[in-house]
Parts: sequence; C-alpha cells; structure tokens
Amino acid sequence: MKQFMLLACCLVGVGAYAGTTLRVPIFVENVPAAKTAKKQRSRTIPARWLNAKMKKAGLDPIPEYVEVSDQKDAAQFKKIDNQIQAAAKDLGPEYKDIAIGGETAPQQNQAGDMKTCFTGRGDGVSDVVLSLTDVWYSEQLGVWGWKYKKTSKLLDAAANDEDPDKYLSENSKLWKAWRGDDDSVLILTHEGDGGDDVADAIIPRCDD
Repeated sequence: MKQFMLLACCLVGVGAYAGTTLRVPIFVENVPAAKTAKKQRSRTIPARWLNAKMKKAGLDPIPEYVEVSDQKDAAQFKKIDNQIQAAAKDLGPEYKDIAIGGETAPQQNQAGDMKTCFTGRGDGVSDVVLSLTDVWYSEQLGVWGWKYKKTSKLLDAAANDEDPDKYLSENSKLWKAWRGDDDSVLILTHEGDGGDDVADAIIPRCDD
C-alpha cells in the first residue's frame, strides 16, 4: 500500500500530543470470503477474526490494535503488514494477497467493538490524526474541525468559508446536533481533490 512506501521519507520527529494516544484496530484485507458467500470473493476483517486460523497454522497472532501517540509510532503498521504477508505463505495459496487493511480517514475500519478510540486528552485527538496523514491516513486528509464536550475548534474550516460553522452544520448532522454529553470526540475531515467534502467520525474514549 502507498502509505507504507512513504514511511521512510516521512517519519520525522514529532512530540506526543498533550498525552493523547489513539488505539487503532488492525484489519486484514483481501481475506478469502466464506465459501457460502458466492458473490463475494474477498473481504476486509478485524485481525482478531483471523487469529484462530493463524494459531492453527502455528503462527504468532496478529496484534488486534496499535497505540499511536505521534508519527513515529506509525512504523508499527509496516511491521504488522510484513507479519501478515509473511503468514500468507503458511495459510495457503488463497491467502496470498492478504495485507493490512489501511484507512484513508479515521473510523473507516470498524466492526462491533473494534474501532479507533483514544486515551488521554480529548483535545489532542485531531493532532494525532493529522500526524498520521500520509503514513496511515490519506496524504490528502485534512481536518475541518473538532468538538469535545463543550469545546469546539475550527481548523481548515476557518480559512475556507465566511461562516464555517454554518457550512459544517449543513454538511454534518453530527456537527449540528452535537451536545458534548459524553467523553467522545467528533472530528470532521476532508480528503477529496476539491477539499470541500465533509466526513464525520466519532472517536470514543477507550474503555480501559
């Protein structure tokens, strides 16, 4: 995947962001679909679902998630991808194309309780997300703004619209209706060529 091709050139020294850590779940793509799924040739699944097969083949389990505080921690993704691709040889020919399932934006990979969450300070979540641009998330990823509890901060939005809060409210129901009653962070991103698309994601605090 292109994210990993860029790791060597882009891992620059960056400090941790206000004690904030993202816990990012590991997914595996191009996993053969069940034989009963006639129309589906492959799928992207949490590493947790593949680990039973890994254990049966005598292989070390794939980490279920990684903890990332800054850009340096992104090297873990490459290490896990290497592990997955090495395991493909022992899992059988139908697994030859498996690889770590990347994301272009937060929360694209989620299944049940397997989703990105955070520990530490909620107001540092967007900084950690931005530190992963071009190494885990898309190189075009930008952050419009974020909300945490009763705090709201505009980033890219402030420079792109005369009334940025109105623009985001018109394009995200979550942004408009946000109450800030729990300990989650709402983050709005864009990654399109025009830079005017709006995608929202809620990143909850990790349970433990």
